Amino acid sequence: MLQILIPMKKTVVGLFLLLLSFHSVIAQDNGVQFKNLSYEEALKVAAKENKLVFLHGYAEWCHYCHDMVEKIYPDSAVGAYFNSNFICIKMDLEKEGKELNKRLKSHTFPTLVFFDVSGTIMHRAAGRHMKPMLLELGKEALDPRRRLHTWEQLYNNGNCSSDTAYRYLRKMEMTATNYQPEALKYLNKLSDADMKTAANWKIVNDLYKDVEAPFTMRLIKMKTELENLYSKPVVERKFFEMYKYEFGIRIRTLDTAGYERLKQQLNASGFDMAPQIVDYAELMKSKMKGDYELYFKLADPYVKKYAMNDAVMLNEVSQVFFERTKDPVLLAKAEGWAKESVKLNDTYSNNETLTGILILSGKKEEARTVANHAIELGEKNKINVQKVKIYLEKIEEMK
Repeated sequence: MLQILIPMKKTVVGLFLLLLSFHSVIAQDNGVQFKNLSYEEALKVAAKENKLVFLHGYAEWCHYCHDMVEKIYPDSAVGAYFNSNFICIKMDLEKEGKELNKRLKSHTFPTLVFFDVSGTIMHRAAGRHMKPMLLELGKEALDPRRRLHTWEQLYNNGNCSSDTAYRYLRKMEMTATNYQPEALKYLNKLSDADMKTAANWKIVNDLYKDVEAPFTMRLIKMKTELENLYSKPVVERKFFEMYKYEFGIRIRTLDTAGYERLKQQLNASGFDMAPQIVDYAELMKSKMKGDYELYFKLADPYVKKYAMNDAVMLNEVSQVFFERTKDPVLLAKAEGWAKESVKLNDTYSNNETLTGILILSGKKEEARTVANHAIELGEKNKINVQKVKIYLEKIEEMK
């Protein structure tokens, strides 16, 4: 009897594995079918089938590229849509697709590009796309009213409106390529009067970033007029974020020469915000280099001079102190800044930071009150409050 059962058990297991394998093949077949074609071959097949070519451009090191291949493209709904409308190919843009990427100029992966049969880029985007986003991207690529190529043509027709410029530049932003030359092409044509309109200020405020372009000096000269129209905090925040972004890039890429050059240009510009921006850059540099002793030294004078009425900055600096020190003197400073940030802007984030600092300072009852208030704010605004709930557990364990 035993001799009969053992082979039967093996047979059942074998059948189960066979069915599992068959199911896996079917699931894969229902997903996006990437064809083993070169870019040139894909264009020829697309011409015969009257379709666009869809390229999943990846890099070997890109986690999100692999994530899409393993989790998003196998989806049956994604497969049904992309297989019926596009000739789909995959290509490593740092290897076999290196020549093509000289035209695409992609540095952010995955790069998702739709070509017509002539090789013209009709639509593109970059970064991981989950199922709803990817399906919507495919629909945009097939809709002449929504795809990038249409807005590029409208933008370049010689009579571009501010609305067209904004829409086109927004779509360019989604491609993760350098769209600043395109923004400058539009902005440099504007008179001072046109540049101050709400529609054009929106383009500057939302999309312009190139601090080293001469156009930035033109903006600086118009700063007071812009403040009168759109408020001083809004205009100053724009300048601050632009320079913060540029200094941050140079710090992350270890571009010491570029960092110093930008700092010298800013100091020589006569810009009234230059001292604050440079001081913040030094503060940011110490943090990004992990020199927290220097960060603590620079933070106190910076906050006193520039940030006592800035809830965002107060919370930012307080958070670093909370994460990087247990020194009671430094925590007392951070507590004062965190309380001021809450007073200026009573948000979940600011109360979360204050809760953490109060726990480190051993202030149990005050920490509990602030934590409960943070949870109330978070739940009201549909924010994930799990972190503060964990803080509450720690509070209850305090003596």
